[in-house]
Amino acid sequence: MALGGIPISYIYIYATRDLVEAFNGELWPQRLIGFAMGMIAFAFLTFIHLNQGITLKTAVTLALATAIVVIQIVWK
Repeated sequence: MALGGIPISYIYIYATRDLVEAFNGELWPQRLIGFAMGMIAFAFLTFIHLNQGITLKTAVTLALATAIVVIQIVWK
């Protein structure tokens, strides 16, 4: 399993490089997108695998995470 970390690390490094180039040398947009996507993935995976309901608080958080992703991608 530890050997799997080596190619994943290189993929992460190359993805970081490509996203920095896509956002004109800025690092923050990809950090915010990664954070928001992690929030969205965690909410849906806990809903599917652990039968945790989507409460109003979680729904608002998902809406805000979606707004972060949209702002980072659309706003130039």
